[in-house]
Amino acid sequence: MVDSHTHLHLLKAPLSDVLGDADQAGVTRMVTVGTDAESCREALRTAEAFPQVFAAVGRHPNQATGFGDGDLDELRDMASHERCVAIGETGLDYYRSGATPEEQRHAFLAHIELARETGKPLVIHTRDAVEDRQRVDRKSVV
Repeated sequence: MVDSHTHLHLLKAPLSDVLGDADQAGVTRMVTVGTDAESCREALRTAEAFPQVFAAVGRHPNQATGFGDGDLDELRDMASHERCVAIGETGLDYYRSGATPEEQRHAFLAHIELARETGKPLVIHTRDAVEDRQRVDRKSVV
């Protein structure tokens, strides 16, 4: 069994205990998803240390404030890591305060292009923004 979306960086318990429990439950692989620059780096370090863990790198919509070319370059570099299997978590989240809708859309479109460029799957987060997310999706397909 594969857990395709975890946030191991948020756990308080020792990682070896958590991964042991997961293995006992039949979870043999997992993808830990970064939500900002530091958690993406941590996801890659975790994936290097534990063979059953892989990483997804991205910027959560509420962490997209000021997302620019430098951030995209850093994600591109992390995405080239052999243990990175996906781009994201990205998308639109209007439920919580954080980045503006415009900043979120800008970062989301950049993540979509990075996923295309790398050929990696895209991890999308949407909350209270389905209609706008669908418009972004259609725009990105054109």
